[in-house]
Formats: sequence, C-alpha cells, structure tokens
Amino acid sequence: MDVTRNILDMQYRIGLAQDHAPKDILTKTAIVLVKVLTGVLIILAPIEVVTTALGGCLIAITFGLLTFVLTLIWWPFFVLLMGTSWLWLHAWYLRIILLIPGALIATLADLYVILTPEPEKDAKYAKLAITDEWPLSWYLIKPPAEYYRQQVGMEEGLSAKEANEQARQLNYDSGALASQEEEYRHSVWEIYRKEWETANSEKRVELNKRMLRWQELMKSGLTASQAYIKVKEEETDTP
Repeated sequence: MDVTRNILDMQYRIGLAQDHAPKDILTKTAIVLVKVLTGVLIILAPIEVVTTALGGCLIAITFGLLTFVLTLIWWPFFVLLMGTSWLWLHAWYLRIILLIPGALIATLADLYVILTPEPEKDAKYAKLAITDEWPLSWYLIKPPAEYYRQQVGMEEGLSAKEANEQARQLNYDSGALASQEEEYRHSVWEIYRKEWETANSEKRVELNKRMLRWQELMKSGLTASQAYIKVKEEETDTP
C-alpha cells in the first residue's frame, strides 16, 4: 500500500514539520543541502514530461500493473527516508553520520519520483515533499501532536484559526501539567528523604515499601498525586 495516496494536506504537514524541526546547525545544514541537491534536478523537467507521458501510456496498456511495479521500487526509498529521518529526529548524536548518506538517498529518491509516472498528482506531490523535506520526512507521515489536536478541533466545528488556537492552548496546558507533575514527584521524594533520615530501621522498611508502591501505581497510569493518595489510603486501611 502506498501511504502517500492518502495524504491531502501535505502543505500543512510541511509547515508543522518545519516549525518543529530541531534548531541545531547540522539540521539546518541538512535542510539546505537537500534543497540544493534536489533543486538542481529541475533541469530534468523536459525529460519528466516525456517519461510521464510514456509511463502513462504503459500504465494504461498494462492495466495498472506498471503502477504496482513502480510502487514496489519506491518502497525501499521510502523506508530508508523514514528510517534515517526518525533516527535524525530521535538520536541527535547520529546526525553527523546520517548527513551525507541521508542527503544522497533523498536526492536519488527525488530523481526516481521525477522520472516515474504517477497517476495521482497528490501522491506525486507527497512523494516529492518526503524527499525534498528530508531530514524532516518522518513528520510528514507521523506529524507532531499539534496536528492531531487541530484535527480534533476541526471535527468539533471550529474554524482553522480557532482549531490552531486550541492546539496551542493544549500544548501550553500539557507543558504546565507536566511541570506540576514533576514538582509533585520532587516533593514526595523530599518527604521520603526527610522521613528516612530520622526513621529507625523498621520505619525505613515501611517507607521503602511505600515508595515502591507509589512508583508501581504511577506505572499503572496514575499521576504522582493520585498514586501518593492511593498509597496513604492503603496504609490507613491496613490493620
């Protein structure tokens, strides 16, 4: 299955990807390098017209079989672009290693897309975007959380502007909640440390059990405060 055929909002995804791109010098260098390399391929525009027309005829003659073959050839490029992009975004220490190979893969993939026919214009545009926007390609297929938050807003009948504002507010709220959660965890550990320092050996065993139970409850999905309250309730109920 070619996932690029289902993407109809690629321009919006590109904007989000660029907004959430890492700000380090290697990422900026990679973006410029890929833009330059793929930009040079514009000289192939006359050849693209010929190959697209010829390929379109062959697709019709083969009853679409050629499209299937071309998609199979595209998949290795797609997997390499996605894999290297994911690594770029999630493992900063690999960026220096990925820079040249990733740029070359993106350029070769771009060349392939340019010279092969694609019955659906949106799909071809999506493929070109995936190659041209490397190392941000991963974000075009798996957009940042803001994308999905806006989709929820649109489904609720909000305008694009209102949905964007809601998404920004959700991002702010999420950050505030995360900060509060971290502060609460720190407070609990401080309480534990102070109690442990003055406790006898028997009390220290109880305190250790309490903290282990607290961590278990958080792993099950409870917040730090919910887990701590639960632990205290369990201690009260224990005879």
